[in-house]
Amino acid sequence: MSPFPAAAEAAIRRVLGNGAATVDVSIEESSPDFFEVSARDGRTVIRASSPALSLAGLRACLATTGDQFDEILTGARGAVPHPPAQPLRRVFTLPHRFYGNDTEDAYVGPYRDFAAWEDLIDGIAARGYTELFVPVGTESAYVDLLTAYGYSREEALAWIPLPSHQPWWLLQNMSGYPSGMNERLLAQRTTLGRRIVERLQELGMRAVLPGYGGTVPRDFGERNSGAHVTVPSGDWQGFDRPGWLDPSDPMFPALAATFYASSARHLGAVTMYKTDLLHEGGQPGDIDVSAAGVAVQRAMLAAAPESTWVMLGWQHNPPREVLAAVERDRVLVVDGLSDRYEDTDREEEFLGTDYAFGGIWNFGGDTAMGAQASTWTQRFTRWRDRPGSHLRGVAAMPEGGFNNPLAMDLLAELSWRADAVQLEPWVTEWVRQRYGRPHAAAEQAWRRIVRTAYSLPDDNGFSEPHDSLFAAWPSFTVGTSSSFSPAQDTYDLPAFAAALPVLLAAAEELSAHRAYRFDLADVARQAVTNTARQLLPVLAEAAATGELARYDHATDLWLSAMDLLDRIAGTQQLWLLGRLLDEARAAGEDEAESDRLERSQRLILTSWGPERAATQGQLSDYAGRDAQGLVGTLYRSRWSAFLAAARPGSGAAPLTEAEWWARDQSWVDSVDRHGIHSTAEGDIIALADEAVVLLACVQDATRMISAAAGEDGKDR
Repeated sequence: MSPFPAAAEAAIRRVLGNGAATVDVSIEESSPDFFEVSARDGRTVIRASSPALSLAGLRACLATTGDQFDEILTGARGAVPHPPAQPLRRVFTLPHRFYGNDTEDAYVGPYRDFAAWEDLIDGIAARGYTELFVPVGTESAYVDLLTAYGYSREEALAWIPLPSHQPWWLLQNMSGYPSGMNERLLAQRTTLGRRIVERLQELGMRAVLPGYGGTVPRDFGERNSGAHVTVPSGDWQGFDRPGWLDPSDPMFPALAATFYASSARHLGAVTMYKTDLLHEGGQPGDIDVSAAGVAVQRAMLAAAPESTWVMLGWQHNPPREVLAAVERDRVLVVDGLSDRYEDTDREEEFLGTDYAFGGIWNFGGDTAMGAQASTWTQRFTRWRDRPGSHLRGVAAMPEGGFNNPLAMDLLAELSWRADAVQLEPWVTEWVRQRYGRPHAAAEQAWRRIVRTAYSLPDDNGFSEPHDSLFAAWPSFTVGTSSSFSPAQDTYDLPAFAAALPVLLAAAEELSAHRAYRFDLADVARQAVTNTARQLLPVLAEAAATGELARYDHATDLWLSAMDLLDRIAGTQQLWLLGRLLDEARAAGEDEAESDRLERSQRLILTSWGPERAATQGQLSDYAGRDAQGLVGTLYRSRWSAFLAAARPGSGAAPLTEAEWWARDQSWVDSVDRHGIHSTAEGDIIALADEAVVLLACVQDATRMISAAAGEDGKDR
């Protein structure tokens, strides 16, 4: 008997609590996937092809009746759904709805527990995503592999990074930093990974586990005579890459078999594995890349004959020579560049390989609102419907999870809509469902937001909006906190800011909705963050001309904006640094280990690595974000010191990048929690009102420099 009906009932109970007693759910396995919601005798009836899609049916039902799935999921259980007036039916014609990014586990919460993963799984299932990348627990397969080939457990664990940095080890970029694992943490991660895979399979979803591409320690060839091991030349962002055992080496099939057998034993048997060869610039040396690809796939299929090799479409990946050599009907490319560059022919680029149309919109877990939503709606249907198309799904691949609900929902909707999505009408309906009712002010505000932050240029080489200058190492010329984000404004800042008072006007009617309060906080947070880009030219001009009064006024506005930003971020549990630090400390066995894990969490969010990686490798503040505690402690202390030193007449010399890095280390090494909250607090309605006042003051401060720029026809 199929376990799916019981799993579906359990999923509904998990979300609704006692309210599940009013819902009847049945599972009818079929292809294509579907769900249907109707009413019978005053009860809500959900039919679906899997338990996961029964949650999607529940979410669709709640959205039409004024309740919010996400509010219930993150708040008090017990809501009773109202049966829909008319049956709802949705058919998913595309087989792949993939969620996950190689780096998300590090940036969202490397020390989160199963309850957090459970909410993530339910949340993506409710949007129709049915494939999830799960890196957690693969450490055990590597320990088993290495101990079978001459390494002690202690040596194997020392080679594997802490969870905060493991994604880049799995990507063959680095190893052993900031320190190795221990047996207790390994056991925790293995148990957690197993529970995640089991939950996905209960729901009829597919876990995508890391596959084996030949990554080994650099000294593997010395310990295993005759093994053909190369070190992919060129470091990765200042880190030494691990070794690569040539997959064509006679030893490789046995290593791969050990890896896959261990993965199945510890985590469970799956049919999708993800691995990428030569990620982000690795050079193969004397290894034949085509032959390597064939050998990697052959080993994967030997271990799991029904498996699909998932490859990331990113930079020069997948290598064209690999696609040309392998069985392409057993490959899926999750394309992370569908929206980043000008329109291209993916069928030609991927040699007719099936692919999922994907987006990555918040690198490093950046909190910046925005995405290439307008590009998605314009390209997706055209790519899907052209002759010979191999577009077979969607891939949501944020590096920072659920901090951008509009992007998550829109990309998911593309997977079942037969017609092209018209963005503004879609957003109007999305707002009505999100807040449970039509509201003219809220709809108007979101149309302004969509015309700015969600209509980014598709020809600037980026798929994300500009980031926060508050998170940057200070200077008067800085254009981005991360070296890999746009250095220029990606939309009209005053036009975006104008949405805030309009959205705030809806508070009287909508303030009871958790989704509205989150969105108001998000828009207020982004509008305040954007003021840094408006104030920095004012500060630079005043410093250059020696206008002390103007410099001091702009400095006061700058620091006031940072203080307000910290308080706004503090209203949302999602944006609390304290929550992440608590998770890290809870994973430790004793105080010393808790200190070590907290340090790794602070590290990944700030300087990321040692000085070489942070400066020469440009990783510092890649994961910069508007998090309460991060803004109010580290970022504010940087800018306060810089603005005081740069004040006309101070005579202080500016700090170098190396000096900023050294300064940050005292914060990274600290366990001081002063000013860092673990529980959300504050009235977002009142704080949004403060933000509107601040925006007006910033506009006044920038008006003079704008007028001067207009007089001489150029920016000063």
